[in-house]
Amino acid sequence: MSKIKKILIFVLAGFFALLLVPKAAAAIPEEREFNPKYDAVFEDFDRADISDTVNSTGDVDLGEKPYLSVTFTAEDSGNPEDAIFKQGQSGETGVGNIVLIMRAPSGDVSLDELVLGTRYSDNHQVYGKSFADLVDGNLDALPALSAEWQKYIVNFANSYEDDEVYLDKSGNPTTAKVNSGSILGMHIYAAENAEGTIEIQSVYTTMDDTDNNQTVRVIWNDFLGADTVDKTKNPVAWWAGSSKGIIQKRAVTIEDGGILNVVKTTSTGKYQYAIVEAEGDLENLSVATTTDGEAWSFYTEFSYAIPIDEVKGFSFKYEGESNVVIRKIFLTNFQEDAVASKYPYIDPATTQKFDDFNIRQSNITDNYEDMSTAPQMEPANLYYRISYNNGNLLEVKDGALVIDASELAAQDYINYKSETRTPVVGYSYLVFKMKGEDGANLEGFRFNFGSGNHVWGNGGLLSDVGLPIAGFDQSNPYRTEDGWYYIVVNIDASGLVIPETGIATLDMYYSGTGKLYIDEIFFANDLFDDKTSIKLDDEGSPMIKKFEPEGDGYAYLGYVYANNYLNHRYLKVTFKDAEEADLSQLRFEFNNGGTFWFSENAEGTFLT
Repeated sequence: MSKIKKILIFVLAGFFALLLVPKAAAAIPEEREFNPKYDAVFEDFDRADISDTVNSTGDVDLGEKPYLSVTFTAEDSGNPEDAIFKQGQSGETGVGNIVLIMRAPSGDVSLDELVLGTRYSDNHQVYGKSFADLVDGNLDALPALSAEWQKYIVNFANSYEDDEVYLDKSGNPTTAKVNSGSILGMHIYAAENAEGTIEIQSVYTTMDDTDNNQTVRVIWNDFLGADTVDKTKNPVAWWAGSSKGIIQKRAVTIEDGGILNVVKTTSTGKYQYAIVEAEGDLENLSVATTTDGEAWSFYTEFSYAIPIDEVKGFSFKYEGESNVVIRKIFLTNFQEDAVASKYPYIDPATTQKFDDFNIRQSNITDNYEDMSTAPQMEPANLYYRISYNNGNLLEVKDGALVIDASELAAQDYINYKSETRTPVVGYSYLVFKMKGEDGANLEGFRFNFGSGNHVWGNGGLLSDVGLPIAGFDQSNPYRTEDGWYYIVVNIDASGLVIPETGIATLDMYYSGTGKLYIDEIFFANDLFDDKTSIKLDDEGSPMIKKFEPEGDGYAYLGYVYANNYLNHRYLKVTFKDAEEADLSQLRFEFNNGGTFWFSENAEGTFLT
């Protein structure tokens, strides 16, 4: 009988084991994109002050801190949802001034082409006012935009009347409560038909604390630490975004004779290579390293992957007639995710419900006050069910959310949003129990957790790394006899953004056809999640050896300490089937649970 590796999984009380085979060392690929799961940033210059690790001599331009750059057209203008910048967070304690550091690098934007939209707690509508009508604390108009960075201080008391009147969504006059300066969000957007490029370095608010004779400053966003606006927001923000914005990172430029040194107090540790994201005349760039932060090696020719061994710094010297631009240095061992080949085993015993739609609701509108105070919310364990588009096509009945797109216009969509009172923390999977009628499918279905981009069912949503979600057909292993399908979404593999306070909001959209039904939404983990497993042994231990009984006796394989402090319910054993092996005679003895056999046995039997 050939030797074939096998894996058995058993249900146990009070014991769990997982045996893994070590991976072979990875070969160096031709290129490497930074993978936060396996790589580490050594330096990305993504701070306001980089002098703690960076110094230079000669002709080196260290660049400027990251900022938001937005180029907008007439098609993007006049709509607060197509915002240059938007962010929501509690400002109920009061805001005296909104302060922005901005510029128009091409000189093609004037203040009357920008609108400041503010949200308040009355109905969360965005009220817009032209920047040309706003003034500072001295009642002076804001300075004209130029190609240089300038500070724009918008003072609430001077810029707004006590009862400011606007037009609501229906064109009717309405009063916004702006006199207190307490806001819940802001949208900076372009006026109708405006075009141009605007850049924003930071957004913050100030409020005078007269009791302590000081000014309290709250940074809303300084665009540091991430590649997209939604990931740069401060920890107390609810959401943030920019419809067209790109965060321009700091880039360091080295010209002839220039030397850039990047030194840290800690070493590169376990990593074997450094990757430098650079462009320009790399043939005339050389690099040296330091292991102690003081003494440097000889400069050698720059290479794409720099071999390293416990170094603390890099020195780059350029000698040529052009220049080199360096954007990031990161460390790697070239590890990659293994593409999944099977759908995960969802553990039904460790799920957390988001909504099972057993609480009926036929009226779902965009009125936050009505939706958040509806009598269904408390028994459903929700703060609200709301819809900001085509809510008349939504209904919760017969234990399911019904999204009826039967008569939905082309290019239109249905929105549904809800928030649980019990935030979700520590789960790897989101599971929808769904079905479709009259051609409904997952092609036009998308959602997020109130942060980040919406991830689509037609390619973006994954059940595991490289494994698309299974839809409404026989390829889905999770389906019921009465026509429901479980759609298993791996949160991390799908690139969904998890808020720092946990997952509380689901913001869903459907732009398909037919009727889409959602019977239940819950979070779950894999039965064999490596993040929480206990590894009891591996192939390098004395326990792994041949098991060869002699005559009519038996052979004792050995002992392993197996304190199941995490209350795992499964044991995973890896073995090799050898010549004439009879698995039915193999048994495990537990010091607090008896003896269990691989065959049916009166003493105890392993069950999958």
